[in-house]
Amino acid sequence: MREEKAAIAQHLHLIETLHGRGAYRDSYECAKAALVEHSAASADPRAMARLRILAAKSAYYVGAFDESIALLDEAGATLPRSGGAMGPALALEAALVRANVLRRRGRFADAIAAIDAAGADASAEAAPALLVERLLIERACRFYLNETRRAEELLEAGLGLALH
Repeated sequence: MREEKAAIAQHLHLIETLHGRGAYRDSYECAKAALVEHSAASADPRAMARLRILAAKSAYYVGAFDESIALLDEAGATLPRSGGAMGPALALEAALVRANVLRRRGRFADAIAAIDAAGADASAEAAPALLVERLLIERACRFYLNETRRAEELLEAGLGLALH
């Protein structure tokens, strides 16, 4: 069990590193391989949810939108959000990936709803980079929904936070 937990942690680190370098295809392939390798029922559910969310994020970046949504659904089924099992920050990260997919598909109101579903607790605990991403995704959606004043406010807030 401890060895598997360490192996999952190594995979998570590698996937995040590849993603951070912009090697999205490699990140996606690594995540898929890790999901197969660690599919045992004994794997830590929270770590597996994180792995699925990272795989979904990489899938989004390579244009595999259906796969991204399926991975997010699996992560949610592994760790339901009710009772805080997923944790607010992880729930926000999953919501942002889902919102990006919905935004790219032109479903702007649904993307905003996905972000809002993560809740205020998620924003309070999230890393600043996730907060900036949240603001910019919502900004893009509001712009395409012709809510230009709100889009401008979100852009200013996102840029201000990014500068800090």
